[in-house]
Amino acid sequence: VFIRRFAGRRLMGWLRVASAIPSLLCLLAPKASGDGFPSDPLGWPATTALTKPWTRWWWLGSAVEPREITRELEAFSAAGIGGVEICPIYGAIGAESRFVPHLSEAWMTALDHTLKEAERLGMKVDLTTGTGWPFGGPKVDESIASANLTSYRKSWSGGEKRKESLPKGRLICLQAESSGQRIDLSSSVSNGILEWAAPAGDWTVRGLFSASPIQKVKRAAPGGEGNVLDPFSPEAMDLYFQPFQQALAKLGPLQPRAHFHDSFEYYQAAWTREFPKQFESRRGYSLLSQLAAFQGDAAPELVERVRSDYRRTLDELHHDYLQRWHDRVKSQGSITRNQAHGSPGNLLDHYAA
Repeated sequence: VFIRRFAGRRLMGWLRVASAIPSLLCLLAPKASGDGFPSDPLGWPATTALTKPWTRWWWLGSAVEPREITRELEAFSAAGIGGVEICPIYGAIGAESRFVPHLSEAWMTALDHTLKEAERLGMKVDLTTGTGWPFGGPKVDESIASANLTSYRKSWSGGEKRKESLPKGRLICLQAESSGQRIDLSSSVSNGILEWAAPAGDWTVRGLFSASPIQKVKRAAPGGEGNVLDPFSPEAMDLYFQPFQQALAKLGPLQPRAHFHDSFEYYQAAWTREFPKQFESRRGYSLLSQLAAFQGDAAPELVERVRSDYRRTLDELHHDYLQRWHDRVKSQGSITRNQAHGSPGNLLDHYAA
């Protein structure tokens, strides 16, 4: 209203011209250079497989065959699709006889055919490092499977001898505290039962327990069923990636463009076997020495410090896990793509890895 009333039609005309300038610049921008990047930052990039839309390509039961792979890739290409992201997943009821076990010789033959046909069509192929989601499978035993964390706290009167059932899982620590005294109770545990006669005084029994495995791969494809991997252990990633490395080595130089992590859905994962050692080396003190603060029974500032350090350590360990995955994939000649949302930590750091 101000412009119309006081600036008049001439200014309105100039504003219309100015609003058209960005469109004119796009039309007049130089063409892209040979590497696909425009020589002018306002230029439009060259059309490549990576600038076209892509699609997720679920292999239901991995019931795939060369003729159909070719037919679908040609249809994708004709529709302007630049690439596919293969995710092997559960199959259709009634088609069980056609299922192809994940990473089997027949499965790798199908992948090899896919890569060659995509290359012929000028397309690219990405691949989930596993089946369904998140990472896991038949080679993931208890030692490298995801693990939860259960905190235990009980009041105990002095002179009282009693038996208590403890949480399920591996005992991390169990201690009794009273007036500055601390007693290790791990030797008083047998078959998940604590039997202890407390000395005089009022005692608090504190402990941490971790159960593993706690989750199966969701929507796993045939041959990919099994436990979910520990997302806080680079060493677990080393063991997990070995079957992929062996299978992919048979493909030769033509490899998937990228491997995909789908996604951080490691439900209740909150611990790893090396956590106490890693925590102390990274934070400079023992988490188990601050169990009261970790359980919320200390000054607010100390509680916040200890819990923040616990979360920061999880963040760093998951970052190391992703970095190890990236390094393994890179050694095969591919890059990585990650769904970091939901992970405990700085998402930008996890995407950067």
